[in-house]
Amino acid sequence: MGNKYCWYCGNPVFPMKKQWKHPEFQGRAHRKTLDHIVPKCMGGLKINDGVPNVVVSCQDCNEEKDDLTLEEFRAVVAVREGTLTDVKRFWVFYGEI
Repeated sequence: MGNKYCWYCGNPVFPMKKQWKHPEFQGRAHRKTLDHIVPKCMGGLKINDGVPNVVVSCQDCNEEKDDLTLEEFRAVVAVREGTLTDVKRFWVFYGEI
């Protein structure tokens, strides 16, 4: 997606607040941040085994993902959007229940 769009949600991202006011992106633009796919608390570095571990993300996705793995974050988004309805089975799989 390049570095102009959030890797997670696909929304356009901008590094500077003044660009948020651009009419083409009003209401859809987000502050540009960098996120570790594998969280640093789980040993994620900028590069893991030769594969980049840092992606461009909007601030909303970065804050929501927090210390979740990519799989956990995708499940949280799926539950929120109604595409994953068997929440208990998911959390049993990850050992949370």
